[in-house]
Amino acid sequence: MKRKHTQSGSQLIEAIISLLIFSIGLIALVNLAGKAMNQAGQSRSRNEASYLAGELIGEMWVSTAAPASFDTSAWNTRVQSVIPGSSTTVTFSNATASPPAAT
Repeated sequence: MKRKHTQSGSQLIEAIISLLIFSIGLIALVNLAGKAMNQAGQSRSRNEASYLAGELIGEMWVSTAAPASFDTSAWNTRVQSVIPGSSTTVTFSNATASPPAAT
């Protein structure tokens, strides 16, 4: 009696397909980890920029000089050392306020 093997090789195809699916999932996880690291770096830079902006505002409040003559060169140097490759622009605006009119 001879037995006919109609499904020979099906286990090999299933193994190859499962390895393919596993490989795609692994590549997706590696890609996700890379994006997470990139986002963490960007978040750190945004946090440092926010801190430096607050530092500049604090220095302006403490400064006794007029805002138009405030020297930002030391702050610009600090920004360049903390966030390499960044550029800074500081503009000043003078505002005057008058007391409210009496009613």
